[in-house]
Amino acid sequence: MLEFVDRKLTALPALAQVANQEGVFLGHALNADAVLRAEPLASDDDASVARRVRMARAVAATPFSYHHRGTLAYLGRAAAADFGEGTTYKGSNLAAKYLWRSVYWSQQVSLRTRFLLSMDWCKELLFGRDLSKF
Repeated sequence: MLEFVDRKLTALPALAQVANQEGVFLGHALNADAVLRAEPLASDDDASVARRVRMARAVAATPFSYHHRGTLAYLGRAAAADFGEGTTYKGSNLAAKYLWRSVYWSQQVSLRTRFLLSMDWCKELLFGRDLSKF
């Protein structure tokens, strides 16, 4: 039994992309369940009952499926991108750096974190990455 559980828990790679998709899936399922529970039960017309049954079946029966959207790795002064289905990109220097930074910056959730990230990149531009020299 433990082997079965282990296979199910480790069936997907441990990536933020997987966690993000699982979180969105879980959020939709919990919201649908909350809407289902919030509706009053006093309404017994056929349309309302049929709608509740459809929603309950959709929440219970929809399994999570992971869709790989590609991988981007930034390695110092080079980057590699795997967009799936044999499409790869290998770049170096500025192109790779700014490709990675644009993706990373676009994933920030607030203006505050985007601003702080931009400030960190400006400090790195002015002082370099190795602060132990100062």
